[in-house]
Amino acid sequence: MIDFFAKLDPVLIELGNFSIKWYAVFILVGALLTYYVSQRLIKKDGYPTSVLENTFYIAFPAGLVGARIWWYFFEGTNSFGADWYRIFFVWEGGLSILGGVLFGFLAGYIYFQKAHPEIKKLYAMDIVIPNILIAQALGRWGNFFNQEVYGACVTRESLWFLPDFITNQMAGGGLIACPITLVAQPLFLYEMLLNVFAFIMITFVLRKFWRGRRHGDLAALYFIWYGVVRTLLEPLRHPDFIMTKWGIPTSLVTAILFALGGLALLLYTHRDQWLRRFQKR
Repeated sequence: MIDFFAKLDPVLIELGNFSIKWYAVFILVGALLTYYVSQRLIKKDGYPTSVLENTFYIAFPAGLVGARIWWYFFEGTNSFGADWYRIFFVWEGGLSILGGVLFGFLAGYIYFQKAHPEIKKLYAMDIVIPNILIAQALGRWGNFFNQEVYGACVTRESLWFLPDFITNQMAGGGLIACPITLVAQPLFLYEMLLNVFAFIMITFVLRKFWRGRRHGDLAALYFIWYGVVRTLLEPLRHPDFIMTKWGIPTSLVTAILFALGGLALLLYTHRDQWLRRFQKR
């Protein structure tokens, strides 16, 4: 039974040398939810759900390995030395959501392009990519159990609207670099809520009510939204949780590139409209 008045253990189950962390559970459940919602959407459009099965089997492990590699080279300590092969030990933690999205997307896109040339790729991107937001939202609860992705130190009273089990997990001491009398801002919670909101808006509301929408628009909005959210929240992190490499805030730079990439995709899908407007001038 969970003690809501104490810090929560990042390990869910531990049997000898074998352990399962909450973070891994949230990542897995999030991936399955992404897959389930995507299957429902593509079935609604008249395609068999089997269209996405092998793509999921390719993209999910590629995303895990990519998240680990990205963290190792751009956010980690590069301290494996002779044990270089541990870069593939995703169960040890040290994962980057940005790297996971990038590698998973590339692997899934390449496979889908070869396996299903009859289906428009921009359409398939709209079916799957926005649903990643729900996986990312759940993944942030893994950060909660790991005591990660926190912001500046504030008084407990300033977070009066949060339940005790959250503020207690963010209290000073332990992994949180705050004085014992203060707690950290729950940036993980803010990002989680923003991702859930965007998931509902893009996957359900805009998909149904956006007149003039074109294939690729929903995927573009995902990249723009997530890039902007990370760009705004990254500078608010506690300095201990800001990932840098060679003096460069790698997560911030990647987030900006995500947003710019989404904007470029949106401009591409509506390129004829922009061209007509330019010609009229």
